[in-house]
Amino acid sequence: AFQTPDSLVRLENRIREAVARARPSVVRVSALNPGASPLPPAMQVVPTAAVAPYRSIGSGLVVDNRGYVLTNAHVVGSSPSIRVRLWRNPPIDYQAELYHKSHEQDLAVLRLSGPGPFPVASFGKAGAMHTGEAVIAVGSPYGLEHTVSMGIVSRKLDSLWIDGRQYRDLIQTDAA
Repeated sequence: AFQTPDSLVRLENRIREAVARARPSVVRVSALNPGASPLPPAMQVVPTAAVAPYRSIGSGLVVDNRGYVLTNAHVVGSSPSIRVRLWRNPPIDYQAELYHKSHEQDLAVLRLSGPGPFPVASFGKAGAMHTGEAVIAVGSPYGLEHTVSMGIVSRKLDSLWIDGRQYRDLIQTDAA
């Protein structure tokens, strides 16, 4: 039988502890948007000319115990109907309203409608992060429910231009 080295067991335990601390404040954001999809035409299932509603799904973090959630502006789009799912057993869905949105930073703040207090994410210092460090990503990419992946910091970027929009102070990682 293969014996796992103690150092690997300690690392696995620390990863599990970190995920357990982060999970309660990580949410799934789902928004039903009217109109044409913001995706490039090559990625669309329905052609741009069709003005059908589409559902966008992404991740977010509870950043205030009163129910404020930070997510991406492209996830909420122009949706009048935003739902947020907290990672519980069973999962709990809340209606959310858009509190603030910045297209330039691709960030949105939502306010959950429901009784609090809500579990708040703790933040580290991005400036203390170095290339080659291990990172853990917890979220709901592509509609998958609260996944966990691990990778390394590939690079810290001052700025990056994507589709004519400048993003500043990015951390590039290979964690999915």
